[in-house]
Amino acid sequence: MRASTTARRSFRALCLLAFATGAYADAVAELQDTVANVADKVRPCVVSIVTRQELARPPVAMPAPPNQRGPQFGEARGSGMLFRETDQYYYILTNAHVVRGAPDGKVKVKLVAERSERDGTVIGTPDRRNDTAVVRIDRVDGEHLPMIAFGNVKDLRVGQFVLAIGSPFDFESSVTLGIVSSLNRELREPEDPREGARQPETYRGLIQADAAINPGNSGGPLVNLKGEVIGITFAIFSPGAAGNVGIGFAIPIDRAQRSLEDLIQKGHVVRGYMGVQILDLSEKARREQVSVDEVRKHFGVDTGVLVASVADGTPAKQAGLQQGDVIVAVNGEAVDTSGDLQDKVSVIAPGTEIALSVYRDGQKMEVHLTLGELPVAPVPDGAAPPEAPKPRANPLGIKVEKLTAEKAKELGLEPAGLLVTAAEEGGVGAANGLVPRTVILAGRRTGQERVVLDSVADFEALIDAASAQGDLVSLWLSVAADGKTRVPVHIFFRVPKAGEGGE
Repeated sequence: MRASTTARRSFRALCLLAFATGAYADAVAELQDTVANVADKVRPCVVSIVTRQELARPPVAMPAPPNQRGPQFGEARGSGMLFRETDQYYYILTNAHVVRGAPDGKVKVKLVAERSERDGTVIGTPDRRNDTAVVRIDRVDGEHLPMIAFGNVKDLRVGQFVLAIGSPFDFESSVTLGIVSSLNRELREPEDPREGARQPETYRGLIQADAAINPGNSGGPLVNLKGEVIGITFAIFSPGAAGNVGIGFAIPIDRAQRSLEDLIQKGHVVRGYMGVQILDLSEKARREQVSVDEVRKHFGVDTGVLVASVADGTPAKQAGLQQGDVIVAVNGEAVDTSGDLQDKVSVIAPGTEIALSVYRDGQKMEVHLTLGELPVAPVPDGAAPPEAPKPRANPLGIKVEKLTAEKAKELGLEPAGLLVTAAEEGGVGAANGLVPRTVILAGRRTGQERVVLDSVADFEALIDAASAQGDLVSLWLSVAADGKTRVPVHIFFRVPKAGEGGE
């Protein structure tokens, strides 16, 4: 009897195992088909972007070879996604850091699925706060490229499957699979060693995922199993490693969407602005070398954001906000950190009145403030609106003026020709000997006769005509050989074609 019972139980267990194994195999097959279908749907929407960027100088000062003086440039590669089409253009969403430093906002866009490359223009000033940028390319008549679909980040849960698609290490249209590892992560941007670089940005509300993300994935989509974009891949954490170690980050798509319309319509992102410098209470404690509890007790609050300074002529000043105030809520919503406050204020339209709950000298009060518009950074991150690209002095990177009799006498020269007064370091002119105190006497471009250059207009006409075709030019100069002696010199070089610039 016992043996019979044992046999029946063993048989039942084998049947359940077989059923479970079959069900598991079916589930795996279904998941594989889903992933493959998503990849087929999304890959044609993903592009590769190549940007010519200034390379960071080494931290140690050292003499550079003559042909490497001034800024040095290289190619930065990233990804992007087609998200909108009009009668004339396609619009591509990518990261701000992918197109940072693009000369006159020009990049190359490779349509991977089409196996073609087109010129792209960065629209306006990329949004550093959300690391978001928009690139525009021309649309061919009758052409209909696939557009990617945006998903809903609010539905995202830790543990859900996601795919990252892009061009890691220039391996175009690569697909990796993983899960959402965490939500609402915070990451600080690395220091930029380039001269004049802005302060690092802190990114909040990030999606963390373990789908393999590597250099070149930046700007590409992180998608759910519906094939909808839920984030823009933009960073990895890989201490001591050259590539992915399973910790990648994406900008939530809802944050990026806030920037798109402003970038396309206005050329910059419009944000609400108070005009204050703010500080977390914990940071204030650290600076003053006291405990956070002491700071809270001193200001009479449990949480909030300290107003470190108020700028003159700003909405905050006009509303009566004061240095030393602690802001604890905006329109009734609590703020715990400076990041919370910035996020809440930045998404409210300028001109809107907000109510700030404030503690001043331990007493709670309410301040009503009408937001202004956050000023646009005076120096864009390498991008420019296509309608008004930032011009160089001229394609050679030099400035000239007519050599007047008075100036010629001062320099001990004959009053003829044009005097070079400034030369851009690393420019084409400086690289060919057109440095300050050089006199330009005459010039000629390929197929044309030599012309005497007596006016700035004559010189600009010659160089502009050569630049339009990328022509070779000859210039006849008078160059200072020493303190008093000048020698005639002939130089011969190619003028960069309009839009190409020069290193």
